[in-house]
Amino acid sequence: MIRKIFLKLICFLTPLVFIGLFSSCDTGVEDSPAPGIVRVVLRANPSDTYIINRSDTFYIFSPYYNKTRFNLNIFQGRIYSGDKFAILYKTTQSYQQEDSIYNMVQTNYTSEQINSIVMDLFNGKVKLADLVCDYKSHKIFESYAPPGNYTRLTFGVNASQDVFKSRMAAYNVYGDSIVIPLEVPEDEELLKNLDVDFKVNEGGITQLNVEVDVFKSVYRYRDAYRLNRNLRVLSVEYF
Repeated sequence: MIRKIFLKLICFLTPLVFIGLFSSCDTGVEDSPAPGIVRVVLRANPSDTYIINRSDTFYIFSPYYNKTRFNLNIFQGRIYSGDKFAILYKTTQSYQQEDSIYNMVQTNYTSEQINSIVMDLFNGKVKLADLVCDYKSHKIFESYAPPGNYTRLTFGVNASQDVFKSRMAAYNVYGDSIVIPLEVPEDEELLKNLDVDFKVNEGGITQLNVEVDVFKSVYRYRDAYRLNRNLRVLSVEYF
């Protein structure tokens, strides 16, 4: 009888001993930190609102503003920490990189607001050079990334290769238009490197605000128009 009780007691205590041993053991392996999120927002320069072609000026503030377009193809985003890099995707649900086309001269104005500005321009109450435009911001990347310090943002910028979206179109107050194809010079890399110091915090959001000159990036070369792609990081925000 005593032997049976002793065996039952051993069977009962043995699992508890193992649980106690393993729960108190240090495996020596640290938990991996949770990733942060990197968000990249691209917007056209608010002071870049017109282009001059010969003696004519074409600008955003026109009754035809909703037909104005300046499409950029954005692709292959990365952030760098030394030689190491993290790939940026369009959304946190994306599983592969993709090209995306954005009309950089879309605005936040209503037609009534545009018409008011157009009348002021037409009547000489304001000067075109003094106006700034409320362009829409485009979230071009939002992706998980390992926590740490980073020093560079890289992504591809090109004119759209779609024949229906590859031309810049701008108008003036009289309805005259300039519609031209855009192309990056053949000797330039499609990837743009932007030096910027920032960090990704565990569980946090780091937002890089990037600005691009649209009309100022266009210049005439012989019988064609080239796209210079002037970009800069304006600020870094943490959420």
